[in-house]
Amino acid sequence: MPHYTEEQKKIALGMLDECGSVTEATRRLGYPSRSVLYHWARNDDAAGRRAEGKIFSHYPAGIREEAIRLAEGGLGNSEVASRLGVSSPTVVYHWVRNARRGKQPMPKKPTPVIGAESASDGFEGDEVERIRRLELENDILRGVVDHLKVGCLERLTNREKTLIINSLRLRTECPLRELTAFLRISKSSYEYQRKALLRPDKYALARTRIQEIFDEHDARWGSERIWAELRREDGDTRPLVVSEKIVRRIMRQENLKVVYCKKRRHYNSYGGEQGERPGNLVRRNFHADRPNVLWLTDITEFGLGQGKVYLSPIIDCFDGKVVSWSISQNPDAELVSTMLKDATSVLRKDERPILHSDGGVHYRWDCWVRRCDEAGITRSMSKKACSPDNSACEGLCA
Repeated sequence: MPHYTEEQKKIALGMLDECGSVTEATRRLGYPSRSVLYHWARNDDAAGRRAEGKIFSHYPAGIREEAIRLAEGGLGNSEVASRLGVSSPTVVYHWVRNARRGKQPMPKKPTPVIGAESASDGFEGDEVERIRRLELENDILRGVVDHLKVGCLERLTNREKTLIINSLRLRTECPLRELTAFLRISKSSYEYQRKALLRPDKYALARTRIQEIFDEHDARWGSERIWAELRREDGDTRPLVVSEKIVRRIMRQENLKVVYCKKRRHYNSYGGEQGERPGNLVRRNFHADRPNVLWLTDITEFGLGQGKVYLSPIIDCFDGKVVSWSISQNPDAELVSTMLKDATSVLRKDERPILHSDGGVHYRWDCWVRRCDEAGITRSMSKKACSPDNSACEGLCA
């Protein structure tokens, strides 16, 4: 570091008082560096006094935060410097840059929200400026409704914001800087999206073919099947090689939604835990040494042309014989009661079979339990939602 005499320091500080700029003073004298002259100015009481327009002087508390807030709100650096009395737009630029880099706290600013509150709060300036900003917000709101039918700026993509800005620039005289600041999109992002909108669609052929295939199959084919169809060569139609992800994205953009048929609701006899559930005495061992020792029962639904029919049989595990059965158009208590009454009529006095069923509501009604007790039948029941526990009867009725 070069050594400067006191006379050189005095001349440099005098030049600084004369021109009011550190940069200009160092340029005229050829010495010292800007940082050294700043240091001399801070240590000199006369030169350190606050003076209008001197870049080396200290600004009052809060002016830096106010400058950052205005710059973030969309004003240019020159306009901020002129409004607050800052000596140079460069100073404002460095304040904003340091705040964005985290070297100094970024002042909190109100978030513009689409609604009545944003129209009455957060405006700076006189009444004319306030009216002009209200008109700007009104135009932006109309652009949002016209193009996207949404009501939240945070949900807009940069492409959607660019569409709104292009529309407003054709209908209003608002400067681009204010539009980009209000919609929170940088100038570079806007220019990129604007040029991207002017480029031809490289998936135009794929978009047409996807639409044709989707309509040809009555909105029943999804992205994977359409993707496979595009890659297949058929006569004069050449294969079109694109990724399945591109097909899915194009279908989403064109609002091509697959129409799914509702699955037929199968019959389910479970009606909740009603009363005490008996244990599983069979444990999937569907074998018996003699007749009328182990019985199985179940209810099966059949869809016929005239309507639905319900079959309820009792099967003997000794030889697979159907001991009794009943059929009805309604799966009610009478269906199983009739079946049980016919089955108990063939039992001898010394026969006490085990009757195994699922956990359906028909086998837990008081009438069913009472009839089983009167006939000396021991009840056994499968675990909930476990068809293998009653697979022998399930296989017969299927």
